[in-house]
Amino acid sequence: ENLKSTYTQRKLDELINSNPPATKEGLNNFSNQFQEIISDAAKKSLRIKKTKYRNKITNVCNKKWFDKECRLKRHFVRKLANQKHRDPLNSEIRKKYHEALKIYKDTLKHKKEIFHEKKLEDLEIAAETDPNSFWKNLKNMSDSCDDLSSSSTQITNQKWISHFENLHTKHNLGPKQEGILKNLELLENNIDDDNTLDDPITEDDIISAATKLKHKKSAYSDRIRNEMIKSSVNILLKGYH
Repeated sequence: ENLKSTYTQRKLDELINSNPPATKEGLNNFSNQFQEIISDAAKKSLRIKKTKYRNKITNVCNKKWFDKECRLKRHFVRKLANQKHRDPLNSEIRKKYHEALKIYKDTLKHKKEIFHEKKLEDLEIAAETDPNSFWKNLKNMSDSCDDLSSSSTQITNQKWISHFENLHTKHNLGPKQEGILKNLELLENNIDDDNTLDDPITEDDIISAATKLKHKKSAYSDRIRNEMIKSSVNILLKGYH
């Protein structure tokens, strides 16, 4: 492909149109220039672009398992790192730094494993004893302190009603919108005639809704997948009672 490039073709045209003298020196010069053009094209063809990957820096300070012991070890590692930068040729300080860094990383790994093992044990116990706490623990499985799944913003019903009432108050309604409002008022007045939605939810309704869930769908922020609901519908029924 580089031989067909505009740059290479222009160089070849210039070389051909240069009219070299029909002497030994002229032919050698012509041959050397032609060889340089071919070599340059070959080098460009063999040039491989290397993708540089940078290690993702994760902030472990906001993890739930990052306790006082981890902070002290991190402080000690940073102290040795500053000493190493001040005296980079000191092999003893460098050795202490790498040893402390290894201990710090091992501590983080150990703390993280203990945290997740404890969470899994809590889930297993809750699944057997208390289904309600099972889902609560599942939502709090994240080890991040700023996890948004545990925070809930409660909005009152009156706030929702006032929001939608004032949503289009500044707009004038046309005949079509007025007709829609009248139909809604009629449906609201006749709501007692068709109150199937007010009937209590039965076990058959829950089982029917669970069986209609599709597989391999992404979970919401609560991390509850459809497969989990379908496989634990019997546990959910116990919590429903």
